[in-house]
Amino acid sequence: MHVGGYRVHYATSGEAVTIFELDSKTYRPSTLLDLYDACRLVDKLEYIHQFGQTVIPTEISDLDEHDFNVAYALVTGTEKPFEMTFNRAQNIKGAVKMFDMVLGGEGRFAEKPFCTFGGCPIVSPLRFAKENLDVLVESSRLGLINDIAIAPQAGATAPATLAGTLAQVTAEGLACLAIVNFINPGCPMSFAIWPFISDLRTGSFSGGSGEEALIIAAAVQIGKFYNLPTTVPSCMTDSKIPDAQAGYEKGISAVLAGLAGGNRILESAGMLGSLMGCSFEALVIDNDMLGMVQRVIRGIEVTEETLSVEVIKDVALGAGHYLGHPKHLTGCRANFCILK
Repeated sequence: MHVGGYRVHYATSGEAVTIFELDSKTYRPSTLLDLYDACRLVDKLEYIHQFGQTVIPTEISDLDEHDFNVAYALVTGTEKPFEMTFNRAQNIKGAVKMFDMVLGGEGRFAEKPFCTFGGCPIVSPLRFAKENLDVLVESSRLGLINDIAIAPQAGATAPATLAGTLAQVTAEGLACLAIVNFINPGCPMSFAIWPFISDLRTGSFSGGSGEEALIIAAAVQIGKFYNLPTTVPSCMTDSKIPDAQAGYEKGISAVLAGLAGGNRILESAGMLGSLMGCSFEALVIDNDMLGMVQRVIRGIEVTEETLSVEVIKDVALGAGHYLGHPKHLTGCRANFCILK
């Protein structure tokens, strides 16, 4: 993946604590095997470009054991790029050694970094979180790709107004960028401002709301203003099952974030129940949706050939239909085939 400009990529993430069981329509605690299986599945879903932690292994309570098992599950589960978070900064070097072994020798991962390192270094409003800030500092010292997320919730940890939330989260994102460059000037970091929306009737997070779709597109535009590579969440739903509500909430937000030019759009597949659960079935459904979304983002190519003036003339003066015209068949393949 080459991140930047107006190149758009879709990725999973979410770190849910439950898995949706379709047969019983119930949720159960997620496990390390679920994470590995989700990784293996996404590896075969062509319209998802990167794997991020969909669930956490709830059966592993030791934080060091958790970090290394997650790293191992991801590196064995996919050949796609992936991202992960760390509970403890001291575990990053050990994971990098593991990744070096996969690539065949010390220092190889630095040459070909297939993993980005995430975390939430901000506790909104406008405070750093010590443990996650330690992770950000350590990954910056090592020159790794910082894949953070800054997620104030409008009406709870940010102003209720969308403009006020955007102002606050932009300041928080720029503060993290400053820290990274204090530690290691030029170290790569995604400008990952993730403003979330509260349902003011209940105080709960509403990832599938129209306001969420709108504010995420605005977050992308702010990143474009600063000419920074952007990472945003999208394709979230408040529905508890992969139903029509999940479909329209995910589809609308996926298109908005993509057309705004988000470089990496996370949470893009599999998540349900305001990010509390993940569904294997939803991963497959959402992959199909993302193929359609990416065709929309690709737009319409306008050239002398695609305008087809000569083809129109041939058909109008000839058979009266385009079925079987050799140039028309070529045009069909060009326009309706989804490019990777």
